[in-house]
Amino acid sequence: MEHQEDCTCVDCAPGAAMKYKLTISREDQDGVAYMKLVGRLDANTGMDHGQDILRALEESKGLVMDLTGLNYIASAGIRILLMAAKQAHATNKTMELRNLHPNVHDVLEMVGMLEIFNIK
Repeated sequence: MEHQEDCTCVDCAPGAAMKYKLTISREDQDGVAYMKLVGRLDANTGMDHGQDILRALEESKGLVMDLTGLNYIASAGIRILLMAAKQAHATNKTMELRNLHPNVHDVLEMVGMLEIFNIK
């Protein structure tokens, strides 16, 4: 769907860009990549940031993701986390999820994924 400059749909409303945004900050310490995710991890944001997560794991000996600010995760976001966990397992690296936002915890619990991830 193409939107016009004066479009008033929910995706074009003022502030919509922030509402559907994901920001990731990364800090490396002792060879481990620490990433903090804030916003939404879904098909739209995952296309932009999914490779960043996999690259961080590839470039380090482990990955720790702080999900305190990740207030929404869709199936595409779960897929990215699963891909990272699979990559970590295949390369004998660690991957840890920390401080799950309650919304994300509930979704992962609902789909039976809590046991799959190393959650602290």
